[in-house]
Amino acid sequence: MHSKDLGIREYCVFESATRDVASWLRSMDIFVLPSVSEALSNALMEAMACGCAPVASRVGGNPELVEHSHIGLLFDSGSPTQLALCLRELIENNELRRRLD
Repeated sequence: MHSKDLGIREYCVFESATRDVASWLRSMDIFVLPSVSEALSNALMEAMACGCAPVASRVGGNPELVEHSHIGLLFDSGSPTQLALCLRELIENNELRRRLD
């Protein structure tokens, strides 16, 4: 399914590969890492260092980096429903999102 099919295309920015990753991360409010398998994610650590509120699947080292509701939000890998609930919580709760960044 594509962003156009979901009716969210106007709210999305799709950037091709870039060397200026930190600038892009600093422009984001929420960073999602929906991994099925993960070790200790550099991408997640970089996003957290740049001030993104992290949302990550409960796999590999993600739970070591993200303490649920204190550092970010976690969801079970493969659960789009849980991911959607995490995103809704951060989108609707500005105070929580700012506290987690």
